[in-house]
Amino acid sequence: MARKFVFGVAALTGARVFLALSQVVALPIIARYLTVEDFGAVALAMTIVIFSQILSDAGFGRSLIRSEQADHLEWSSVFWMLTGVGAGLFVLLQGIAPLWAGIFDLPQLHGFVAALAVVPFFSAVAAVPNAKLERDDRFPVLAITRAAAAASGIVTAIWMAVEGYGPWALIGQQIVLAFVMSVTGFVASGFRPALAFSSEGLKKHVQFARDNVGVSFIFTGQRQAAPILIKLFLGAAPVGLFAMSQRILNLPQTGLSGPMAQVAYVRMSRAQGDPARVGALYVAAIRFLSFMIIPGMAVLAASGHWFFPLALSDRWAEVATIFALAAPGFALEASIASAGVVFQAVGKTALRLRMATERAILRTLALAVAIPFGIEYAALAITIFTLLYTPRLWSFVNRIAPFDRRAALNALILPTFFGAMAWAGLALAEHMWTLGTVQRLLLSGGALLAGWGGCAAINWQRMRTDLKLFRT
Repeated sequence: MARKFVFGVAALTGARVFLALSQVVALPIIARYLTVEDFGAVALAMTIVIFSQILSDAGFGRSLIRSEQADHLEWSSVFWMLTGVGAGLFVLLQGIAPLWAGIFDLPQLHGFVAALAVVPFFSAVAAVPNAKLERDDRFPVLAITRAAAAASGIVTAIWMAVEGYGPWALIGQQIVLAFVMSVTGFVASGFRPALAFSSEGLKKHVQFARDNVGVSFIFTGQRQAAPILIKLFLGAAPVGLFAMSQRILNLPQTGLSGPMAQVAYVRMSRAQGDPARVGALYVAAIRFLSFMIIPGMAVLAASGHWFFPLALSDRWAEVATIFALAAPGFALEASIASAGVVFQAVGKTALRLRMATERAILRTLALAVAIPFGIEYAALAITIFTLLYTPRLWSFVNRIAPFDRRAALNALILPTFFGAMAWAGLALAEHMWTLGTVQRLLLSGGALLAGWGGCAAINWQRMRTDLKLFRT
């Protein structure tokens, strides 16, 4: 099972890495055809659509995975219910679209939101088939479907951008991504809903779904508060800069933390009767994620002043500063992100809801104080808040799955040390020598490999032990 776990994580991570690399290739092309204001407008349109996507699954898929037995009538009932919810969300967004455009005084938002209304419907249709793939441990298949969806979306975005569709290129990307994900998941899973419905099969999932929706709304509100506040205080162009920086800052979350959480959730669910084991799995996840994420984020932050203008064009040069200030916070968030699935795996969703509410209120207040001073202060506020709140988050996790917090802290300190050394080394090299683009790329790659190598040399035995924990 350990080998199967590694293969599952590797498959999902490979798909997400493919997506990340595709974004690296696509963003420089798209960024040259779209303005900063275009990115800002689409980011504001996606804000309301992302909220609706939460309801398209409502956590029922996660709840189905936790079921000891897979009852076909129960799964079919969830499928038909979510399909109805998706259709309702489509209609609701059509009504909200003109209101959303009026709030921000951006007429184009009406068309953007109306077009994006199909995204939550496709997500609702895909929820149960994707849950079946996860429950059956068919992570490589799930990885292939996601890679196909990501590739289709990116090709669509590039084609539309080059053809002059402007911000509609980003809209088209989201629609195609959701559509292909829905179709491929349905075909690959083999799930075919029965033409029957039973409310009895839904009852045991309602509380889980209710708390999950609450948490998702809160976390989404927390994430989307930044672009909304930036638009209100600073205007549309800063929203575009922040949205671009977030696309890059979120790559570790989508490329590594997401796959790790998916696979770890299945293992934690099977160990839900042994809280200490769940806690140990969480520490193991932190060690793996921090090893992969923190040195890479440090190297990119140190190289951003020349890399972002080179990759995205000079109009995006300000992204480098935003990225560097927010990178420590985003890296820490991505490294400890498996905390969420701990609550889900042991069924303590109400406690997770309480923690998420507290965190979202405090983080939004921090942003509200910082944003009027400038977008850089908002980025710095994210990092400071994440550093200060992490001990509090761990105290919540420790209540339901006792874990060694010193071990978790050590798992973060080592990659942070090597990441800081890589950052300092690159800064020193820039100060001492005049470097060309190729030299900078080679030096950055060498710093990253040195950071990973140092962590691996010291933590190799611990990481091998961690893998054994994932045996069923």
